[in-house]
Amino acid sequence: MQFLYLLEKIRVPGLNELMLTITHLGEETAFLVIALIVSVYMLSGREYLMRELKALCGLFLPKKRVNIVSDYAHRTAAIFYKYFYGALLDALVVGVVVSVGLLIFRVPYAVLLGLLLGLLNIVPYFGAIIGCIGIALVTLLTNGFAAALGVVIFIIVVQNSALVVVVVYCVEEVIELVVAEFFLKILW
Repeated sequence: MQFLYLLEKIRVPGLNELMLTITHLGEETAFLVIALIVSVYMLSGREYLMRELKALCGLFLPKKRVNIVSDYAHRTAAIFYKYFYGALLDALVVGVVVSVGLLIFRVPYAVLLGLLLGLLNIVPYFGAIIGCIGIALVTLLTNGFAAALGVVIFIIVVQNSALVVVVVYCVEEVIELVVAEFFLKILW
């Protein structure tokens, strides 16, 4: 009790803001962990959930409409599954190739940084940029400007190459087009 009283009497500039920031960060981290656990649970039991959802819809909708909704739900789930598979495949390829490239550039913690970049590559738009900036800073501080510039160019080439390959793969699988036909349709 006296400890709380003493804490209230101590006035440190910025302490309240710091505590609010730490609390907010903890809340967001807990939310992210819970969302990840729930997502994994739902994906692992998706067939059971789909059966139960179909039975629930059967209580309110005619059988024909339930079958239509079920068909769309299965197709949507298959598309999302392939998308996430492609994103994870892209992250793995980028992480491994960048790790090897960072080893060639003699960047400290090359494997860790490469795999971290691969993991951040899952985050749309900003993940790859944040990872590239972090690796560039580490390289700049340890190996100099020329090596950092080379690493940034290498990472950009690897990410764009992997993106093109994975996007073509995902589009081919999801839409069921042949790759040559896909490019012809884009060009015409």
